[in-house]
Amino acid sequence: MVRKLKLFFAVGLLLLVSQLKAQDWVVPESALSVKNPLEYNLENVEAGKALFLKNCKSCHGDPGKNNALPLVPAPVDIASEMMQNNTDGALYYKISKGRGTMLQFELTLSDTERWSLISFIRNFNPGREQLLLDLPPVKANLLASFNDDESK
Repeated sequence: MVRKLKLFFAVGLLLLVSQLKAQDWVVPESALSVKNPLEYNLENVEAGKALFLKNCKSCHGDPGKNNALPLVPAPVDIASEMMQNNTDGALYYKISKGRGTMLQFELTLSDTERWSLISFIRNFNPGREQLLLDLPPVKANLLASFNDDESK
């Protein structure tokens, strides 16, 4: 029984250490200063949104909602300060190389597609003009008619 407890404790400690270590995502110095070559415009942000919905939303969740999948390490909300504090180059590196449960996209998405994703991520940066707006619902009046003679 004591041996099983020690084994359980050792495995738990190993998992905890690996989880803590996984929190640090080291990006090479050379990648940090790379700038997004795409213009920050509506076309590139919309292209990035389509890619995000197809490739990223299932794990990262809805931007600004903190509803990511409970993975280890946890996927960061793209609208969060933690995500927005990354340089363009760091984001490009992370999207390209992946880590742990984060897939590497350098083989499945083109350079332009990965930079478009970064344009979409930057749409949630408070220091930038938001090009895609999540507008609140608008009240509307709905008019409908029903013809009793045609009903079955």
